[in-house]
Amino acid sequence: APASFIWSGLADRFSVHRLIMLSTFVVSTLTRTSVALYTTFVMFMVLAVLGEFLAAPVGVMADAAVVAACRSDADYGKSRLWGAVAWGVLSAFSGAMVSRYGMNAGFAAYLLLSIPCVICAWKMEFTLGANKQQQQQQQQQQQPGSEGSLDTGSDLKRNGVNN
Repeated sequence: APASFIWSGLADRFSVHRLIMLSTFVVSTLTRTSVALYTTFVMFMVLAVLGEFLAAPVGVMADAAVVAACRSDADYGKSRLWGAVAWGVLSAFSGAMVSRYGMNAGFAAYLLLSIPCVICAWKMEFTLGANKQQQQQQQQQQQPGSEGSLDTGSDLKRNGVNN
């Protein structure tokens, strides 16, 4: 958990959320899959610790981007629900694949399935906190008849309301 604070703090400080999320995700994926190539305990430990240090901000930053993209609290719950369903389905398939073809097939599948994740992460927008609130207020003000917008007499006449 401390590593996620470090990475997230750097992303906030320099406004490089996408860069940090993508680079740590790609390098941690490569580090995690390279574990399959080494047989010594020391190399396994070094790669495991390095991989987890690099992977730490990915979940936190992806979650923050999803929260920022949601229009309501229910949208966030739906995204979490479908993420859990997909995780459960893929866990069953990957378990069967590893049982049949071995651990190296599991590492290869992890590497291949990370590619669509990188594409999705690339498309994420990191509009966080106050910036999101400002954008929502601007959108509300631009919509006629919404809260915060002032209807002038011409707007009322155009909408069929007479004074």
